[in-house]
Amino acid sequence: MPLALLLVAWLAVVWVLVADRPSVGSLAAGLVVGGLVVAVLGPPRGRITAAGLGSSLALGATVLVRTVRSSVGVARVILGPARRFRPGLVVVPLGKPLPGAGLAAVTVLTTLSPGTVVLDVSEDGRSLYVHAIDARDPEAIRREVAAGTAEAVAAIARTTTPGGRRA
Repeated sequence: MPLALLLVAWLAVVWVLVADRPSVGSLAAGLVVGGLVVAVLGPPRGRITAAGLGSSLALGATVLVRTVRSSVGVARVILGPARRFRPGLVVVPLGKPLPGAGLAAVTVLTTLSPGTVVLDVSEDGRSLYVHAIDARDPEAIRREVAAGTAEAVAAIARTTTPGGRRA
């Protein structure tokens, strides 16, 4: 039960952080929403390990850094004096197909980066179709997604058991 309460508290904090204006009311709403999420989805199973917590924090920091960096890049593209950008579709090879959680993490990381959105995954799961606001350098986009892929897969691998269940 303490793990469920910790999750409700964490969800409430996240709710307050994304609120338009943090307040006691938004904290109360976050607690209600967090409680509903835990009630509907059930309490978390397993245990929190130092490795899993560290991996989650590292991945969160990576997402934050990538989001800020790409937001600045999008602002430069949009607000730049010449407005020299070319939107386009880039096929990003993943190499081998990723497991479900790894593929989900990669697509979320890519889509959360402003200026890019994953439109589709190839039938064989070996490529992503990514729309980019500035696709003049498709190789740079592929490198960026590859870096995110490595980070996401490593984080998922550190927080799952050999049977594929979350630790």
